[in-house]
Amino acid sequence: MLLWTLAADRRLPRRLADRIDRDPAQFGISDVCFWEIAIKLATGRLRAPADLPEVVADLGFQQVSITPKQAWSVRDLPLHHRDPFDRLLVVQAQDLDCQS
Repeated sequence: MLLWTLAADRRLPRRLADRIDRDPAQFGISDVCFWEIAIKLATGRLRAPADLPEVVADLGFQQVSITPKQAWSVRDLPLHHRDPFDRLLVVQAQDLDCQS
């Protein structure tokens, strides 16, 4: 969602893009996203602004930090996904009672 928003990518549903434009502060960007993007950027598998954290802050998105409780709760998830980033995002969403 984040990179599609920055690139005005057509894959981002119009309804969601409109909500982001109206009130970006209602959306949180997890530290997990920055971590995954940084790794993919370093390996050449992705392109993103070099100052991505500042860009995100300037746009008005909320920062969602990883808590020790969330990191530890990953152990309780079923192994539907083995991707560590996805697993932590799922735990964060559950912990923060995120809704679409």
